[in-house]
Amino acid sequence: MKTDFLIEKLSQANRPIDQLSPPFVRFARWLIVAFLCVGVGVSLFGVRTDIEEVVLQFGFTFQVFCSLGLALLSALSAFILSVPDREKNWVSILPLATLVLWLLSISQSFYVVEFVKGGIGLSCVRDIFVLSLVPAVFLFMMLRRAAPLQKDRVGIFAGLSVAALGAVGTQFICHNDDPLHVIMWHYFPVVAIGFLGFWLGKILLNWEK
Repeated sequence: MKTDFLIEKLSQANRPIDQLSPPFVRFARWLIVAFLCVGVGVSLFGVRTDIEEVVLQFGFTFQVFCSLGLALLSALSAFILSVPDREKNWVSILPLATLVLWLLSISQSFYVVEFVKGGIGLSCVRDIFVLSLVPAVFLFMMLRRAAPLQKDRVGIFAGLSVAALGAVGTQFICHNDDPLHVIMWHYFPVVAIGFLGFWLGKILLNWEK
């Protein structure tokens, strides 16, 4: 009787498990929400008045392209790494290469300006943080469902992704395109949030608890 009772209890406790969608599918779902949130945030903060002029400048457009590429590739890497045994060589290489390319694209601007002045960009740091907050919540929730084993590594790419996406939005808000300003108040905050993701991954992605 005890064995029959145990079998009955186990069968009642058994519940069907929802099948996890492939990384690319979950990435696409998150991307829709993230773009919508950043778009709303940029409209609330206010688009820079000279946006029609700067989008025609190669330096500005290429920097946007690099930061956007970092956001997309980092998020995709995080989704792929969140699933055990999905390790690929390019998963870590491409986001980091894009991070370096973004830095190089900013650095080359020093050669085409006469004077550099970084200025105080605390509002830019605030904008990056605010614009990345809601996408970060959704991203970490979705990554946690995949039961990642490399929590710290996944956290780093998740942090880089949402921060870079916030930086993309901030580039359409901030009027200061000075390369020193962009490095100090756009690029470095993204890198810092990426490092912060190392610890956030260990805490927020700890699905074993």
